[in-house]
This record gives sequence, C-alpha cells and structure tokens, in this order.
Amino acid sequence: MADRAFHAKHGLTVNNNLLIANVSTGRVGINTASAVVALDINSSDAIALPTGGTGSRPATTDGYFRYNTDLNVFEGVKSGAWSEFITNPTTAIGVIFDGNGSDVPAGSQADLQIPFDCTIVSWTMLAESTGSCDVDIWVDSYANYPPTNTDSITGGDEPDINSSNKATDSTLPAWTLGINAGDTMRFNVDFCSSISRFTIQLEVLKA
Repeated sequence: MADRAFHAKHGLTVNNNLLIANVSTGRVGINTASAVVALDINSSDAIALPTGGTGSRPATTDGYFRYNTDLNVFEGVKSGAWSEFITNPTTAIGVIFDGNGSDVPAGSQADLQIPFDCTIVSWTMLAESTGSCDVDIWVDSYANYPPTNTDSITGGDEPDINSSNKATDSTLPAWTLGINAGDTMRFNVDFCSSISRFTIQLEVLKA
C-alpha cells in the first residue's frame, strides 16, 4: 500500500488534550490546550533527550541539544561547534606562604572559611625556587574552629613538592573530598626546605 500523508487542516487533538497541535499558532501542547511556546509540556516527570556518542552527533546547527554518552555530559551547538554545558563550575581555593627570603618555617599556618558546598578535585603547589615542601590540610566546622591535626582530610597523602618548583595531583583516594559551606580550613606546613615562597591551591567543584 502506498504511503499516505495525514493532514489536519484545523489542528489536531488526541485523547482530550493529551496532544494538541494548533495550526493557527504553530504550537504543540502535551497535556495542555494552551501551549505558549513551540512545544509546551505540562508534566512533572522528565523528557528523554537524544543520546549517543560523539560519532553520532548530527550536523552542527546552532541550538541543537543532546546528551553525549561517550563524555557523559550534556552538550549543545553554539557558533557552529559542539560544547559542553557546565552545570557545576570549578573554582580555586588557595593560600600563599612567604618566608620573607628564608625557608618557610615548619608549623606555618593559614586559615580560610569556605562559603559554599564543594568537592575537592585536585591540588597544585607552585614555588619560587626548587626545593621540597609538605603541607597538610585540616578541616572542621566554624563552631569547632580552629581545625587541628586530627581534622586532616588528606589521609596521610599530603600535598608536597619533592626537589622541584611545582607539583599537582588529581588522584586523591585517601582524601576526604567533601567540604560543607561554612567549614574552616587550615593549611599547615609540615616541612619546607630551600623554598622561601610558595602557593598551594585546591581546585574544587561547587555543588
């Protein structure tokens, strides 16, 4: 049997407003008879987006939106190129230790209060000269300030520079990674040799 086209000159209503196509407005409503945009869905559950790997992306037309199963991200086309939708931005938390021309003394401390819930992603240390340095990080609630050694979040795997002027790590299996809004954080220099000034920075994912 030959294919046949179906035409609804005055619109289409299916099952008492379950699906309504309004010819005069060019709008489609699902569970609504008063669609106010091109596709208006009156529901509290969800919609199933197109999903697939990078290789199954369609042509790059601005406004396309899908879920990439290779990258595990939502992505869309903007200015003719696919890009990831950033839903949880990262930011940096850090302090500078300065020994005023001498090695930063062991036991030097710097404190911060964290104003948002976040998860630690990585750490980076940058020094003004080649040397070695080890810093522990202690975290406790504002009510229990100041944090102490028993509040260490590094699990014995402290950030450190070893005969270099820089170091970074994003593999932190022993760490307690979650930080609550309002927590206080203390950076404690356990050891420092041949470094008079350095920065320690945590990359965190904001909740």
